[in-house]
Amino acid sequence: MKYSNLNIPLTALSLATVALISACGGGSTAGPTTLSGAVIDGYIMGATVCLDLNSNNVCDTGEPSAISGSNGAYSLTVPASVDLAALHVLANVPTTATDNGAAITAPYIMLAPASMAMVVSPLTTAVSTEMKINGLSVANARIAARGVLALPIDYDFFKDHVAKADVTAGNTASVMAAVLAKAVGSATPTNTSLGVALATIKANAINITPATVAGLISSLGPSGTVPVPVPVPVPVPVPVPVPVPVPVPVPVPVPVPVPVPVPVPVPVPVPVAVPVPVPVAVPVPVPVPA
Repeated sequence: MKYSNLNIPLTALSLATVALISACGGGSTAGPTTLSGAVIDGYIMGATVCLDLNSNNVCDTGEPSAISGSNGAYSLTVPASVDLAALHVLANVPTTATDNGAAITAPYIMLAPASMAMVVSPLTTAVSTEMKINGLSVANARIAARGVLALPIDYDFFKDHVAKADVTAGNTASVMAAVLAKAVGSATPTNTSLGVALATIKANAINITPATVAGLISSLGPSGTVPVPVPVPVPVPVPVPVPVPVPVPVPVPVPVPVPVPVPVPVPVPVPVAVPVPVPVAVPVPVPVPA
């Protein structure tokens, strides 16, 4: 569905799931239970809705069923003996159905836990899938589905996102419906096909915006998966060698040797020997005899 801000009376969801008690004979016995709700991506008119009593993901003959009418409204009469806790409501959306008056271009199937079947939508299908594949309780499946769908932690799956003009939920539901049309189509849903749908929406939910809805839907492969693009090899640039500058040698100044003063030896005066006069012998005249 292309999401728009619609102001459609919430007639279908004003009906809660009620138990009707009828009197019989002298006492009272439990009567059938009525499950009332709406089939929504936009409001789906002409979908076959049933309570899957034997959990085979098919609307079998004899199971409570109805055709959704104006605003997607449906009502199922269920025997009082049926325990709804583990059951699911199926909505088979054929190409003869309409979505807010627009023709359905590809069939798909949606589910919702029977205990929260006031809304059967692509979003509640995630809750049922978590229960079927991972064995979660309704409460834990709702928590898990919020994470898968990238919805707020307090998102209410009972809410009519069309009447509430919840753009985020509406866009996510549109993509999930397209995923279901590709992954499941009109075939009997299996854990495998539902698992593929759940994995696909989980991988893409964070990217869903009003600007990306159409692109995500058109990119879906035949099995409902978004094809992984083949990476285009990016040419590796050849590095251009950067010339390494040759360092100019900085002349190292040669230290000028500082002359070390050589000590001049102080001459030591050599004492001059005073010559000792040698006495000269005076010759004694020898008398000459006369």
